Amino acid sequence: MIRKLGNIVAQKSDLRLMNKVSFIHYTEVMTDIINDIPTLIIGWNNVKRLYPDTPLSILKEKIDNKTWWCFSPQEKNTKHIECVSEFYQTIIEIIKEKIPYHFINIFELTLSETKEIISTLNSNTRVVCYVHYNFMYVYINNEVLGFNLEDIEYLGIPKNKILKYFYNNTNNSIFYKADFLQEEVMQIIQNNLYLIPIFYEG
Repeated sequence: MIRKLGNIVAQKSDLRLMNKVSFIHYTEVMTDIINDIPTLIIGWNNVKRLYPDTPLSILKEKIDNKTWWCFSPQEKNTKHIECVSEFYQTIIEIIKEKIPYHFINIFELTLSETKEIISTLNSNTRVVCYVHYNFMYVYINNEVLGFNLEDIEYLGIPKNKILKYFYNNTNNSIFYKADFLQEEVMQIIQNNLYLIPIFYEG
């Protein structure tokens, strides 16, 4: 199952015309949105109806720090497509700001840092692991840790032993392919593979 990272609010007729992506929560009413994630409202007439007391501008798409609007496919289709794509990119940028990525160079760790990482990974906190060739991206405690599995093997710890450790913990989710994400999502992520486990809800 894919985590919902943004809301899109639109009328039913517009929702039918949209190409939907899996990490967006689609709804017709504001009362149904998921709080604390970005929201895009589709349609100039729709946003005026939903925000009757807010000064809106047809030239300004941002309403507040987590809410935007754009034209509907029926109003201006080309502009609509561009705006929705920009909204997806905005979501990615917000994630990058909120969820830090740390590449763990095991050859540079101090003893205390090593103990801290081991303690974190041994906790009961749920962990989502994405393994891409010899890299493992671990999403835990609202941050992503990156490990080079070849470096770990160089220290004498077999890669399969590490993966088995994560797999055997029932709190964890571990996967080796990102085929649960649509092609459009992968195009947005591009080379930022560390973002992939954030999308996975399990």
